Amino acid sequence: MKGLLRRKGVEDGRTPFQRAAKDRVNMLLEPGDVTPNIQAEDGRISLSWVAENGYEHIVKMLLKREDVTPNAADVYGQTPLSWAAQNGHVGIVKMLLERGDIPLNTTDKHGGTPLLWAARKGHEEIAKRLLEQKNVTPYTADKDGRTPLSWAAGNGHEGIARMLLERKDVAPDIADKYGRTALSCATEGGYTRIVELLRRCIVSQNTMIADLTSQAALTNTSEEKHLETLKWRFSHGLVP
Repeated sequence: MKGLLRRKGVEDGRTPFQRAAKDRVNMLLEPGDVTPNIQAEDGRISLSWVAENGYEHIVKMLLKREDVTPNAADVYGQTPLSWAAQNGHVGIVKMLLERGDIPLNTTDKHGGTPLLWAARKGHEEIAKRLLEQKNVTPYTADKDGRTPLSWAAGNGHEGIARMLLERKDVAPDIADKYGRTALSCATEGGYTRIVELLRRCIVSQNTMIADLTSQAALTNTSEEKHLETLKWRFSHGLVP
């Protein structure tokens, strides 16, 4: 048995034991009596479990089946994409995104999106791939009002914070339900580089709003209404 576990295969680098395990999974997933969409008591299907635990080859096999629901949410509201993003499984996130039919902004019972989990946990490559999707909403907050930027800043994930701040639809100074901003979270955590980055972005935003205010003072009421709309968009992370 030790030999099976340790001896590498000649063709693919896997041990005989690993190849046997994959073959057994293949047999289990062959069309017939197997129904991979059966839910456990917590509402999770097979794809949810393997996505959470990083079993890429099983995810790949499951996604080839027509009877697998890749967007199925469990009782926690988390989908396979959410579980994979939360646990840093880049390959699985990539496979799911390549399908083109996976909702990107589904929220779980805590209000977390796949992007928020990636930002919170510091999975930079996953955050990057999610931000490259045209339908992603990077400013969606959880039930405490914390955004992906707030979590990235508060947990010291500078690369993710920088990616978020480079976008035009992420405001740097949105406060959560307790009045905390990304800046205050970064300050509390002692992340000085993120603090400086946020301060620069906030100054830039405030300068832009001041310029717009000055212009509106010289124009008519309709443009003043337009200014109010712009201010609202800034406050909601929808910078034009």
